[in-house]
Amino acid sequence: MGLDQWDTAKTTPRLYSEKYYSPPYSIYIPTEGGWGVIYCKAPGTEYIPNGRVEFAFNNNNDIWKYQMEFFFRGDTPPGEAKWWPDNGYRVVIHLAEAYVIVYKITNGQFGNLGRHDMYPDIFDQLSPTEWNLLAITWWSHPSAHLVVKIEVKINDTWHLLCDDYANLLDAYTDKQYNRIGIRIDHYAGYNSLLIDNIWIYKAV
Repeated sequence: MGLDQWDTAKTTPRLYSEKYYSPPYSIYIPTEGGWGVIYCKAPGTEYIPNGRVEFAFNNNNDIWKYQMEFFFRGDTPPGEAKWWPDNGYRVVIHLAEAYVIVYKITNGQFGNLGRHDMYPDIFDQLSPTEWNLLAITWWSHPSAHLVVKIEVKINDTWHLLCDDYANLLDAYTDKQYNRIGIRIDHYAGYNSLLIDNIWIYKAV
């Protein structure tokens, strides 16, 4: 997925041939002023109410030094990028302290839907210096609630990184846009992220 497939704010991504998961390059995402965000604008991704995203990421440092965030069902229109969508869901993956928090964003305000600690036996197999594979899946359950699953791939097998989020208030599928995005926060002097091998799935 090329650079032209992303809307950006506070970052100027570039192709990076010095370190990649699959040749010939990865996408290097630096922060500007403490944070950076990218929203996918590839054809067919402007409305993904239920889906899954898999990608490789590299901490690009010798210790975990940042907070990575993922957005889904974001209502930010294509061609725009902002700090957070006005409405949507925010998944905070705090690798420096090994926990996950999911927020529901309503008119720019955050509602905390719960913190889950990462499973130590799984987290300890991730590496701050090597490539790691992450997957986030979200869907509307038939009983009218939202489920969010966060996984990492170890030895060719997907494992839960933390407990699933279930029974969440299911919202925003009626919006014109349900976009996905990735954001990083400057943390402890760290200011960049590498991503590669991005796969986006939309439930049909």
